[in-house]
Amino acid sequence: MEGVLGFNLLPCVINSSPFDMFVFFLLLTQAVLKGVMRILMYLLICPCFRCFIYYHNHLSLLFNCSLKDDDSGDHDQDQGSPKNCEKEKNEDEDKEQNNAKKKMVVPGPGEHPLQYNYTFWYSRRTPGRPASTQSYEQNIKQIGGFASVEQFWRFYSHMIRPGDLTGHSDFHLFKEGIKPMWEDDANKMGGKWIIRLRKGLASRCWENLILAMLGEQFMVGEEICGAVVSVRFQEDIISIWNKTASDQATSGRIRDTLRRVLNLPPNTIMEYKTHTDSIKRPHTASAREIS
Repeated sequence: MEGVLGFNLLPCVINSSPFDMFVFFLLLTQAVLKGVMRILMYLLICPCFRCFIYYHNHLSLLFNCSLKDDDSGDHDQDQGSPKNCEKEKNEDEDKEQNNAKKKMVVPGPGEHPLQYNYTFWYSRRTPGRPASTQSYEQNIKQIGGFASVEQFWRFYSHMIRPGDLTGHSDFHLFKEGIKPMWEDDANKMGGKWIIRLRKGLASRCWENLILAMLGEQFMVGEEICGAVVSVRFQEDIISIWNKTASDQATSGRIRDTLRRVLNLPPNTIMEYKTHTDSIKRPHTASAREIS
């Protein structure tokens, strides 16, 4: 008794009444049972818990290893996996852009609709790096589309003016569904009028050009595809693209209207380039600079 309770109670128990002895042994039995249960729970639960942690960790490792093995198997089966990943990324970007095209913008209630919907684009490139078709397309970022005069001004009033841009930067404004690329179906058989400007004139000329384009001042039907302003270190370049390079009468009308809306001096040099010639040339940085 002394070992369990810490002191000798046997004389007190012997001299107690039967009822007190019954209560004493009942409490003693209860204490012993609790101790035994705690020991059993410790012996049973702790190993189970440790086993659970062990197997959980090992299962996690096995699961991660299986994923790595699957990935390595894919790499073993396809040695050009980086290219495929890049190709899949480009396909996903194309899908996103196609989905964006499907979500056509419409004029809001009470707004003044334009004859065509348009999309603003922006691109920036590090000088000296080759600009292949793939890298050029990835570098073009869509700003947003509009279908009314009010929607246009919401975009334009928050955009930086070309004269305030730095480095090799470009703004593109094209009809909805047309990418600002030579290779686009709407552009590949067309061309562009190019005007090189001295620094300080790009903002005014760009605004006059896109307002004339949105207002259908060129009067050539669906021939106009879009316009581009390219900011460079020593000069700025402005261009307007049309669908059919072989239609000289339409190209001539676009040239004359462009000279009028930009109020260009008579001796201003205006150069026309077809996109087929640009596509045939190597896609170098210099070739893409005036696209």
